[in-house]
Amino acid sequence: LFNIEPKNGYIVFGEFWMTGKLFKAFEGHQFGNLKRIDNKKDSKIKTINDLFEYLMKAHSKDTAHPACQSSWVKSDPTYGQCAIVSMIVNKMFGGDIRKLKFEDGNTHYFNFINGHTYDLTSMQFDLYNIELDYSKFIKVDASYCGKNQNTMERYNKLVHNLEKVVGEK
Repeated sequence: LFNIEPKNGYIVFGEFWMTGKLFKAFEGHQFGNLKRIDNKKDSKIKTINDLFEYLMKAHSKDTAHPACQSSWVKSDPTYGQCAIVSMIVNKMFGGDIRKLKFEDGNTHYFNFINGHTYDLTSMQFDLYNIELDYSKFIKVDASYCGKNQNTMERYNKLVHNLEKVVGEK
């Protein structure tokens, strides 16, 4: 999926060497051993780190937000995926869904679980040196994200892709 080159011969946990830049895999990776809370204990996805690994292979242009699809590329797979990923994280791991609102009206969704921020799509900002201030969040009811028909269609498509990648479908 990616051209990953280790830095000095090593891949540091939670970081990739991609496009000539070292960055963290996702916001909250240091707490990535968080175990899932739903009833799928026999799944290959046991921790949030596992989910991230499989999502990186499941993302597609079709699961990106419609405004992001024309500029979606495999080297930036998390671009436009935040709402549907935050829904998946919420279903598997619980916690809150939170949203950041930018001055231009755009939004970004992420999760807050057991006192920690988890943003499995933060890579899209790291690639372009955009820093997020997670303290300026708006708490979102989990059902809110699923009210938009397009969001639900993309969510279902990503869940389907994820099941295929994991081999559970």
